[in-house]
Amino acid sequence: MPLVAPLYVSRPAKPLLRPRLHLEWVKPFPYETLPAAEFVPEVGILVDGRDYAHCYVLATIDEHFDHGATERRRYIIPSVSIPPGGPHPLRFDPFTPNPNRHCSAVQIRDIEYNQWYHFPAITWYAVYLDAACTAILSPPPGGVIHPGTALRPTATIRNLSSTAQRFGCSFKVLDAAGNLRWAMRTLNPVVQPGASVNVSSPTLWTAQPAGAYKLQASSNLALDANRANDLLEAPFTVELAPYRDVRLDGFSFPWSGIKEFTRGQPYGAVSNRGRQDVQAHFKLQVLNAAGAPHFEYLSDAFPVPVGGITYCPGPYFHTPTGNQMTVEAWAILQGDERPADNHFGPVVWPLTPRPYRDVACIQAILPEPGQEIELGAWSDVSARFRNEGRVDAQRGQCVFDGCWKLDRSEKLSAGVAYFPWGTLATDEAPTGRKRAFFGGSQLRRGRCLAKHTFLGADDVPDNNTLWTEIRII
Repeated sequence: MPLVAPLYVSRPAKPLLRPRLHLEWVKPFPYETLPAAEFVPEVGILVDGRDYAHCYVLATIDEHFDHGATERRRYIIPSVSIPPGGPHPLRFDPFTPNPNRHCSAVQIRDIEYNQWYHFPAITWYAVYLDAACTAILSPPPGGVIHPGTALRPTATIRNLSSTAQRFGCSFKVLDAAGNLRWAMRTLNPVVQPGASVNVSSPTLWTAQPAGAYKLQASSNLALDANRANDLLEAPFTVELAPYRDVRLDGFSFPWSGIKEFTRGQPYGAVSNRGRQDVQAHFKLQVLNAAGAPHFEYLSDAFPVPVGGITYCPGPYFHTPTGNQMTVEAWAILQGDERPADNHFGPVVWPLTPRPYRDVACIQAILPEPGQEIELGAWSDVSARFRNEGRVDAQRGQCVFDGCWKLDRSEKLSAGVAYFPWGTLATDEAPTGRKRAFFGGSQLRRGRCLAKHTFLGADDVPDNNTLWTEIRII
């Protein structure tokens, strides 16, 4: 930074043709952004003349907080002799700023001339700098990769700094002996405070030869205050896939905590990890709480292409009653060279109790909230009801029960619109639609509540009714 002259000189003992002392800001610079870490403030002083300057130096640093408060720190050097020329460095005690805006000012008293030199203040900023590598996405940690596969290493980085920063990630591939096989840096996006982004290598790495490897991903933010969270490592293996190998990736039904006597259809997901198209089978077995067989299914053979996933649908069935069930599943391939990943379970999953009779109103469709309806008019009403119980219910007991006061204390319209007759089976959730009359001797213009409810016997009445506020005009 160039030298600056004082703003003014106070209490001159005798007139000066020009200022004797000049100041240079070394650290921090005006409007500089520094990490919120310890540093040594430093200035340079130039003495214009042929004599030493015997000085008393006072420096102040004002920290301005977001809520408006200001905290001042003073640094005093009571006596220092500065030779002619310069600028000569002058350092103060170490200072650790907080992530805020700061103002620094310096005043120097020339003891010999008894003059105070007041130099212009500068503004600078301190920020907390920290970037972290939080996850390695590709290659997957512990994964097995075929030789010759082109990989694009990808990782998730997060900005833990107090301000937005531009940084990226460095990738390294090391072999089992720790030798560097490949290295690349990503592009550096701007990441907002607290945000995470996925970054990928701009080039591909070809996985070869076969062996054990390790990917290192490291965030590369300059002046990072916390290097402990920069580096992540993920081991993986490059080896030739077996000739015949399928894996059970999962199934869609049932699951842990599902309600007892719930109807659903299982879909088994089977993937081909080998090098040959194969024909596989999916098998699912469910035992009830007593350990007796409740459901068992073995599919016909279905094709699974190399590198693909086939979803095999099974028949519909109800989960058992009771407090738990035991589930076991298989992906079956004759001659599988890696059968360890073909099997799931057996696991014991809890079942949520289902009441004997329970119908819930799950959605009030019409009238809509805030809808305006003319007094004495006919209008469409619609709602969805679901049978949460273990026995069938009568769909005709799902009704629109007219208009009520806002405090739900009194019914204002006498009409009741019954949704279509029929049977409401367990877990079924149909939508009923009818026309209702919005009139009556007690209904007035203004706000009121439209009521959809189930009128039949119910063991859980709390979920039978939904209220919608409307306006009669």
